[in-house]
Amino acid sequence: MQLVHKKHILLTVLIFISAYTIYSIALIDTEYNWQWYRVWRYFWTWTPEEGFTPGLFLKGLYTSIQTIVSSLFFSILLGLLLTLLKLSNWPTGRILTSMFIDCMRSIPTLIQLFIIYFLIAPLLSLTPFSAAVLTLSLCEGAYMAEIFR
Repeated sequence: MQLVHKKHILLTVLIFISAYTIYSIALIDTEYNWQWYRVWRYFWTWTPEEGFTPGLFLKGLYTSIQTIVSSLFFSILLGLLLTLLKLSNWPTGRILTSMFIDCMRSIPTLIQLFIIYFLIAPLLSLTPFSAAVLTLSLCEGAYMAEIFR
């Protein structure tokens, strides 16, 4: 057992040394002046007059977290509702639920997003955010129904 651990440690050290050597050689040959100071403005900026201002990266991260939390909440509710309908004694509800789950699970999420964003959202006057939340909720709600069942 000890021999196996020593081999793994030695292999890991050799991989890191090789990667560092290749990285060092690549830096010597390129002679590129990396301008990392330009990157930080996409994260945040700070001025004495305005204070802290989030950049594009933090704004996008905030929007992504909002989308994830909202769609997770609605997908859990939809999944519970679909599970109750699928396990009920009502035959029409079971058939419709099975059709919905099979349809949502068989169509890729990107195609569902295109259909909802370009076809359904203009009819219902949905914002891009709400169209994304609706799409993810419907798609993940079908998966949640199968998980809960």
